Amino acid sequence: MVDLRPDGTGEGETLAQAPVTGLEKGIGIVLRAEEAGQAPDLADWLAHHPDLAGELALFLAGQRGIQTVASQWGEGEVMAPPEVSFKQRVGGLELGEEIDRGGMGVVYRAYDPSLRREVAVKRVISGVFTSSTERARFRFEAEAAAGLSHPAVVPIHAFGDEGGQPYLVMALMEGGSLAQRLRNRKPGEGMPALEAAELIRDVALGAHHAHQRGLLHRDLKPGNILFDGQGRPHIADFGLALPLEATFSLSRSMAGTAGYMAPEQVGGEQSLTIAVDVHALGAILYELLAGEPPFGREEWLLTLQRVRDEMPPPLRGGQNGVAVDLETICLRCLEKDPQDRYPSAQALADDLTHFLHGEPLDSRRPGLLVGVFRVISRRRLTLSMGSWPGCFLAALLWLVAHGLIAWLVVKGASGGWAYAVLGCSLVGWVGLYLWFLVGRIRFLSSVERLSAGLQLGTMLGCAALVPGQIWIFGLDVLPIYPPMTVVLGLGLFAHGATHWGRFYLAGAVLLMIGCGLPLVSPFLWPVVHGVAFAGVLVWIGVWLRRFDREGNPPGVLSRVVKE
Repeated sequence: MVDLRPDGTGEGETLAQAPVTGLEKGIGIVLRAEEAGQAPDLADWLAHHPDLAGELALFLAGQRGIQTVASQWGEGEVMAPPEVSFKQRVGGLELGEEIDRGGMGVVYRAYDPSLRREVAVKRVISGVFTSSTERARFRFEAEAAAGLSHPAVVPIHAFGDEGGQPYLVMALMEGGSLAQRLRNRKPGEGMPALEAAELIRDVALGAHHAHQRGLLHRDLKPGNILFDGQGRPHIADFGLALPLEATFSLSRSMAGTAGYMAPEQVGGEQSLTIAVDVHALGAILYELLAGEPPFGREEWLLTLQRVRDEMPPPLRGGQNGVAVDLETICLRCLEKDPQDRYPSAQALADDLTHFLHGEPLDSRRPGLLVGVFRVISRRRLTLSMGSWPGCFLAALLWLVAHGLIAWLVVKGASGGWAYAVLGCSLVGWVGLYLWFLVGRIRFLSSVERLSAGLQLGTMLGCAALVPGQIWIFGLDVLPIYPPMTVVLGLGLFAHGATHWGRFYLAGAVLLMIGCGLPLVSPFLWPVVHGVAFAGVLVWIGVWLRRFDREGNPPGVLSRVVKE
């Protein structure tokens, strides 16, 4: 046992007794993954603790800062690649200045005296301390890229190992990267539509070539699209590539660059398809057209959340005036469901060719009903049991149902019709809730399970009022409204202790309305009840939508990101 009291008296809470917070769980996931040399799998943690994304980002930033300082004084400084002079040789090549570097490797300009040409040499960034895993990964990158022969893929010339340091020799791309070109543009300044479409068309053909040979890139992004001296684009860096038929672990599947990852990568799917690369091509096309990435430039946890849950803003609403057909192509690539994207990179290239030639597209924009259904379906897996589309749908259902009941009462229709409408609204409400619940059941934490029980209990409590009311008042539906409003208010108030503090206010409002209904005409009870509860649902939905978009309660994450 470890004493946590500052005075060391041994009377404080011990580590074994201390509860593990959500933030500590997230930190533990990251640290364990780093110890194992793997990418952290934060998809499930992010679903349960979206409000802690900013705090985890701050912790990681602080940790990286400590490691950076330590590396300047300790053994970390030898991990950097050595400075090279133009006369230093690797595999018979004379190395020149550094061109670029990434998370794993550093690229140098080099001269091949035997063939009298300039080339690029990529070396592992950890130098002589390269692990066996890094060597194997580096070799796979070399073998994967060397097996490709396409005008839109960077050619690989050779692979070798010198002094325990593997290196890769490839064609020199003198035109720099697409990322460098984007950095030279003003914020929000997009590329001309025809130029962007042609560029992504060529890259898509290169990706299709890799797919046909059973290779999934997994990390297509502007930094991995390089230009030769004639300005032609080439796909580079197959370091994260995998065979399409490979079966891999959860930690390996969640690899890539946050803003260009597909939702199934964020969710840790173990069987990825070419739809991952199609999604990345759509994200790059969007950035070329809009001047901004589709899911923003915020910290990476928030970006992952947006990739999983949000569609990007429409392109036509921006300052660049993107054509409808090109927006249709782009947004189809960015669909959340892989089945809704282009079936291949070739199909994407074909539609871009149609656009460039002014021909009709093979793809069509989904209709309104299909679009609404896709949004609702995605929300089954979002942050909370009461996702915002569910709140809005329930509000609409409740408002229509009780407005219809009020109309039936005024018209003097039989009470049986009013109770039939009430019964249908309750059944529809429970059905809608259970539909969302089934999609989230495997992700529920203990708190969410308690919340789900409260919500379901509130619904069943409303339904349980019906037999007693009919027994006492017959088919007169009006007397059920005061107790039903009170039950709903109690349910929401109880949620304040388990889910969200603002439910206290929502519950209190409904309780006051339920108690105050006898003060107005009974003929107004259905309208007052329907408007009040629908208004509360819309209010909750608006806040949940802000949580979805910002990743934290408003004002909290924005402050964290600015800092």
